[in-house]
Amino acid sequence: MKPKTKLDFRVTELKLSLPLLNLKQKEWAIDTMFQAYAAQSRKTVYCLDCGTTWKTETQSWHNQITGANCPDCGKELKMVNHNGDFKIREQFSLITYKEDFQVQRIYEVTKYMKKKTKPEYYFHEVIQHWIRTDGKKKTLNNNYGNSYYGSAFNYSSGLEVRSGEKQIGYGGYNGYANVDNMNPAFTYPKKRYHPILKRNGVREVHDVIPYVLYHFLFKDNFAETLIKLKQDKFLSFYVNKALRGDDSDYLKDAIQTCLKNKYRPVLFSDWYDLVKVQQYFGRDLKNAKYVCPDNLRAEHDRLMERKRNVERKRAALELIKAMEKNEIEYTIEKRKFFGLHFVSGDIEIKVLESVADFKKEASAHRHCIFTNEYYKNKNSLCFSATYKGIQNESIEVDLRTMKVAQARGIKNRGTAQNKEILALMDANLYQIKKALKPKNKTVKTKLLCQIA
Repeated sequence: MKPKTKLDFRVTELKLSLPLLNLKQKEWAIDTMFQAYAAQSRKTVYCLDCGTTWKTETQSWHNQITGANCPDCGKELKMVNHNGDFKIREQFSLITYKEDFQVQRIYEVTKYMKKKTKPEYYFHEVIQHWIRTDGKKKTLNNNYGNSYYGSAFNYSSGLEVRSGEKQIGYGGYNGYANVDNMNPAFTYPKKRYHPILKRNGVREVHDVIPYVLYHFLFKDNFAETLIKLKQDKFLSFYVNKALRGDDSDYLKDAIQTCLKNKYRPVLFSDWYDLVKVQQYFGRDLKNAKYVCPDNLRAEHDRLMERKRNVERKRAALELIKAMEKNEIEYTIEKRKFFGLHFVSGDIEIKVLESVADFKKEASAHRHCIFTNEYYKNKNSLCFSATYKGIQNESIEVDLRTMKVAQARGIKNRGTAQNKEILALMDANLYQIKKALKPKNKTVKTKLLCQIA
């Protein structure tokens, strides 16, 4: 992708002045990242690190876990159940800076092994994260995609600015999220930091991707304070929450309260939930009473239960308001059918005249007539059938076809009276059709006036 912005052009130009890996760096990567392997065929063992072979009386499956030592190079070998021709990939970071940018360079190293030969190593630079002193980020990388075979990077594509990049943080598309989240387990020990980062106390912090840490140390005074106080757990927690869009101000208040009171949460996830719920209730997060409980788990559970109760009450009030609104709309839409009433022996069928009636039907029969909001369907009309005065089935009539769409009892099953109920409905469908032609055309207008 061609550079578009001034930042794109500058980074693309500066990358050309970065030095290639030197011999010392390559030797460090080889010695640090890769284990020595050996393969065994019958009674011959092959060291895949120096090419030496020797005979053994031990069967190969005995050595797959315990390993062996090469008699020539002396390295401890991990025995593999393999023919000896295979490859392994590892990644490492190189930390440096260029002008007003801190740079994290990520290399992918492939080790090719084959019996009776020394391994071959291939180094490819696959990602460069450039963080400017104002916190803005630009990433160059090879094309990246999912791959079942070999590396997911296309080495020949070159380091370029790719689409989907965000200034800082996780996310993106076209595989970019994977590139942003890559954090190699190995880092070359000789690091070159920008003078501003040195002043701000930069060092490696567990669980924080280097380029993310540089961004915060360039821009965020609170992150600088935490790293200088060696509060790595709080720093990691603060940075990763801020990246995901959490309001940093309330977290700063809560963390500062903990630091002042020398309080260290055992479970940060529970502590975070506690802080969030205290914020929900409008508590002062600078007060240790709300942020530093003696029994974190008990206080967490108590407040979460309290919040659930509040949410349940709020949901109930919202449901009541919604029902009131739906009640008006249902009455306007279906009032012409109110009063329909069919009786045959012990069976009695009445039209549902309110949203509350739908709720009663759902509670009695444990079906979805209320939750699926049948009262909002303009093309259906619902009835309740009782047998000897006890709720028996709910009935839906399709007003387009003027046929019974369904008649269901408990858990959507038909009852012993189902055929009789359907027969009674079929015999009275003409009354529903008759009610479709309202006698008074001003009913809707009058009803609206009454509601107002």
